[in-house]
Amino acid sequence: MKNVELPERLAKAFRNEHYLAINKARMDHLESLNINWKDKSFLELGAGIGDFTEWLTEHGAIVTAIDGRRENVDYLLQLGYDAYWLDLNERHEFRFELRERFDIAFCYGLLYHLTRPWNLLRSLYCIPTLLLETRIAETFHDEYEPNDDPSQSITGHAFIPTRDMLWGALSISWQDVGIPIPLPLHDEYKKEQRIVFRAQGEIYQ
Repeated sequence: MKNVELPERLAKAFRNEHYLAINKARMDHLESLNINWKDKSFLELGAGIGDFTEWLTEHGAIVTAIDGRRENVDYLLQLGYDAYWLDLNERHEFRFELRERFDIAFCYGLLYHLTRPWNLLRSLYCIPTLLLETRIAETFHDEYEPNDDPSQSITGHAFIPTRDMLWGALSISWQDVGIPIPLPLHDEYKKEQRIVFRAQGEIYQ
């Protein structure tokens, strides 16, 4: 990774105390999953400024990073990562192209920033394994997010699903859906405001 100065606007969004604490909990949890990251090909959705891109790369993974904000993608490219812009609210018919290219879809901290999260999940069904981290709520609802914040929803609207809604949606496309226990060590997981899913064994061949 190249040494590139982080623009002030991105630093304000991605380097605040809350964001850093959540990411530390997430990364510590990833270490506990006993996954062999080396040489695995990852499609990372919602890469932001590359915190997990860096983590995965340092663990030997081959990462293609996707983000819906061009300023984030520009920064990722400056860092030297394989990064692309994509409208993540739309459904994309990736199909066999992704199955042949990627082992794991990695989607941490993205789904709840989308207006139509189900479009993204349907687009990924052809990747054998999905690692998903997201916010959840007791009842699904929409939330306003400031769309001028590069870490938030582009449209200004976010959709917060329930755990059962997610489980059902994932079970449509993957045979084995589970929650890796224990969850990350952060209050938002203890309060059931966030969750992690691991889904594998695609149903549609």
